[in-house]
Amino acid sequence: MVGGKFERHAVVQIAGSAFAVYLFHGGMPLYKDTTVAMFRSYSGFGYLGRVVIFIIGVFMVGILLDKVRMALWHVFEVAGGRILGLGKGK
Repeated sequence: MVGGKFERHAVVQIAGSAFAVYLFHGGMPLYKDTTVAMFRSYSGFGYLGRVVIFIIGVFMVGILLDKVRMALWHVFEVAGGRILGLGKGK
């Protein structure tokens, strides 16, 4: 069997945020502008390396923002349940 428990857990965590990362990329004119500016400033492997690092960075920021969103959603869900006297907040 390929991959252990850690790898499966990491894949599940990233997959849970993949749609948020997609939405984050979709409405980003800065993304295109940045890569075009890099293309004009660098050539060859310099450009390629910077674009790969930029894409990985944007992906990681998207996952981080989604994890923060999930945590805040949980906090508000529990607090709302307590305020309204629902089961999740008790």
